[in-house]
Amino acid sequence: MASFLNRREAVARRCALAGVIMVVSTGWGQASTTTLGSADPAYPQAADPLTAGSPAAEESDTSRLKVIEGDILVGPRLAMRAVGLDGQSGLWRHGEVPYVLDGSLSAWAERAIEDAVLVWNTVSTITLTRVEPAVAPTDHLIFQTGPGCASWVGRQGGRQEVWIGDHCTGGSVMHEIGHALGLEHEHTRADRDQHIRINWDRILAEKQHNFAVAPPDTRLIGPYDLDSIMHYGPSNFSRDGHPTIEPIASSQGSNMGQRDAPSMGDISAIARLYASDIALDIQADNAEAASEATLYVTNEHSQGAHAIVLSLAGDGLNASVTDDGEWQCDSESESIICWLPRLDGNASVQLTVAFDTPMKLRDLQADVRSKTHDVDSADNLGGVTGKPTLAAASGDVVQRGSAREQRFLDTPQADATGGTQAGSVSEGSVLLLLAVILGRRSRQQEVVV
Repeated sequence: MASFLNRREAVARRCALAGVIMVVSTGWGQASTTTLGSADPAYPQAADPLTAGSPAAEESDTSRLKVIEGDILVGPRLAMRAVGLDGQSGLWRHGEVPYVLDGSLSAWAERAIEDAVLVWNTVSTITLTRVEPAVAPTDHLIFQTGPGCASWVGRQGGRQEVWIGDHCTGGSVMHEIGHALGLEHEHTRADRDQHIRINWDRILAEKQHNFAVAPPDTRLIGPYDLDSIMHYGPSNFSRDGHPTIEPIASSQGSNMGQRDAPSMGDISAIARLYASDIALDIQADNAEAASEATLYVTNEHSQGAHAIVLSLAGDGLNASVTDDGEWQCDSESESIICWLPRLDGNASVQLTVAFDTPMKLRDLQADVRSKTHDVDSADNLGGVTGKPTLAAASGDVVQRGSAREQRFLDTPQADATGGTQAGSVSEGSVLLLLAVILGRRSRQQEVVV
């Protein structure tokens, strides 16, 4: 338990340093200017992500994989690379990423991976889940010992390597996970020359290809982000220690090359890449005195979603629920919470609620949401209809459901603009994290990475 709390504290500190933990009423705020700094050996900003210049760092004889841009794996499987993958061929189904830890990893490397996974799972709309090799699905990540820190960009299909070298920190692993999710290096964006200056004469000759601009048809997601965990540091691959990358405008308050935590831009980009659209519709035998109602949960997007929560509440609500066996429901006084692990794109599921006492559906509060970012939350409240006309009854727009659903959705989730979806962040969980940060800030102890 103590180890877990220490990890949560480390995550809280990382998130706070990156501006992720903010007052609930204002949503995501401005990034903090407080950082651990490049003097901390756990966060080297100027170092080559791979073992400096060694042939093994450029090509692995055992896997026949090559590394470009310092940490991106390429090989016969790689069909495209982008700042953000376009389409869904390179995305993980439902926003869920199963992963395996190879037996060759050291205990230190395993801990760095677990901490990086915890950060991504805490601040983003995707979920990485460790599985045992014997039960791993066809498409999965395998974290394994390698000559440096490196990853493919996006889902490649089948067993997909992520290299963890001797010098990979928790922040480095977070960066590699960003690649695996579909994010490219920020400094390779087609619009980068409007924001940064590349000092070519200071870059090691054999490393200049790492600063090439991505193809013009790659997808740009959101504004340019100096604070992105996917951005190179100011002195990466420098031949003389002087900056190889300099912001064109004032960079005061930014932390280019940070490896503390995914930035708000990173979180927003992942939300947009893996966005879905969950909708709720309610049909009843009699909207004014319903003895039974059927709730249809539909994914109106081609991208799948996961961790779907349906909540029902109302004065005097006492009912039983029947479904096709996919839902898990929990009934308490005057409320029902149901959870669905995942929902395919362009798919629909349903459940039936039988009321012990007939009730007006306008008095029923209904809401559906998921950990996956929802592009249109306006249809999450359930339009109430009565058979056989299926026409919306006047005044039957229901209100947002009970906050008890937060036990299922306790992970902050960012919308496409960097804000949070309504109700997706538990005030209690945020205050708890803030208490951990403030209560322990004075302690001079090493942050586990």
